[in-house]
This record gives sequence, structure tokens and C-alpha cells, in this order.
Amino acid sequence: MSFFERLRLAPKRAKQYAISPHRDEGNFARNTVGTNEHRYLKSKPLIKPIPKDDAQREDLHQYAKERLGTVGAKGRLLGRYARFAAARGLPRPMNRETAELAAYTDLFLRTRRGSARMNFAGISDRSPTVRLFAHGKAGRMALSSDTREAIPVEKVANFLQQLQFPKHALLKVNACCSGAGRKLNESSGEILRRYRDRSLIEIADIDHSFAANLHQIFTQKYGFAGATDGYLMYTLVSAGETLLPNDENGQHMVASFDATDAPGSPPIRLRKRDVRVRFV
Repeated sequence: MSFFERLRLAPKRAKQYAISPHRDEGNFARNTVGTNEHRYLKSKPLIKPIPKDDAQREDLHQYAKERLGTVGAKGRLLGRYARFAAARGLPRPMNRETAELAAYTDLFLRTRRGSARMNFAGISDRSPTVRLFAHGKAGRMALSSDTREAIPVEKVANFLQQLQFPKHALLKVNACCSGAGRKLNESSGEILRRYRDRSLIEIADIDHSFAANLHQIFTQKYGFAGATDGYLMYTLVSAGETLLPNDENGQHMVASFDATDAPGSPPIRLRKRDVRVRFV
């Protein structure tokens, strides 16, 4: 099959997006790049950032530009090809270096002045997935940036409305402990037991979490009819070796916790989607 036949027959993929309510772009940029590196290597569609305003757009653009400025012309060309091929399901190098180049290239191109998407108006997806990147804390009704700019849950709901957020979207609050009303302070044995039998939700007081409150406010005040995801543990910005509920290991996006019975030991790394809670 020729290159152009592959291009014509490549399947259309559902689109996914990323947003952040903060002026500081650091957490937004790192999470977008880290997520897209993982998705590239898993042959999944890259997520598309939507800046909240022109200042955030420019900061994201410069963040990617600075990184691409260190890889030379050959690296930038490889990044463009890898991004193009990933979007169309075409053969491409499958290694971490190329995945990083593709992720930074995608961020650079999607935040150019005049061509960046700045809201959700007119998107064709009826039920897209949107990741909201920020810092969180169990039971805290606000999200923070790297510079500790705190935005309360009511203002986050208003931010979503201003972006013309899709009514039937899946909103993933990609912030540490966004789905937990209390920090999990149990022993490592108890946490791992509940992780394996999928009962962590029973000790996380999820109804008093940021994600639960955001979902309630956004639904009641603005008529949101989709679903909202939160996470019970700390969420990391990139993929790594994780423990699965069946005790196997694999490369996945990471959630972690610090075992209370092993002070000073490395955090235990779990698969992020297995510590997720959904509000509908």
C-alpha cells in the first residue's frame, strides 16, 4: 500500500483537549507534553491545548519554541514528521526521544498566533474528553498553579462556561487528589489491598472532593450534562513503570502515594486510571 493510500484510509480519531484556568503556563505545558509523549507511544491521538487567553497562548508557544530551539533543524524536522504521521496512523519512529519531539512540535504549532483554538465554539465532537490541568489537594475547593495562584471551584466553573465548554463532554480534573475529600493516610498494605479490589473509593470521602463540587456547581448553574473525573492520589506529569491491580507492571500514566508505614521510602506508583472516580 502506498503512502497516499495509507493517508486516505487512516481512521478518523476522536479528539481530546487540554485546558488550564491559570495565568502561569508551567503545569499546563508540562502536563500537555507529558501526556502527549505517552499517547504518541501508545498510538493514541494527541490532546489539543486550548489557551484561555492570548497571554497564556503566547506563554505556551514560547515554552515549546525554547525546547525546540535546542534540538537543531534535523530534530525539528523529525518532530514535524512524527506529529504528522501520528495524526494519521502512519509508520513512524516509536521511541521516547521522537515522542518528546512530536509533543513539543504539536504544542508549538497549536499555539501559533492567529491559528490557535481559543474556545470550544464550533467543535464537531459531541462528547469530547477534556483534561483540566492544575495542582490540587484532597478536600481543598480550589486549584493552584506553580506560582500558587489559587482559583476557587466557583471561578473554575465560570472559566469553563467562558470557554463554551461542550455540554456533554467528559471533564477530567487532572490535579492531585481532585477526587478525594481526604488524604489517604492508610498503611501501604491497606492502600494496595484496596487498590487491588478497587475499593479505594470507600475511604476517600469523594463527595467532599473538588471534582464532586465542581460537577455539582457546573451542572446546576450552567446546565452541564456530561461527566467529571477526579483522582484519589497524586498525579504525575508523565508515564512510567506502574503497578496494576493484578500485580503486573507496565508503562502507564502515574498516580502515587507515600506509604505511612515506610517513612523515607520512594512513593508507590500506581496506574492513574485505576485511582479515578467519576461523577455523573
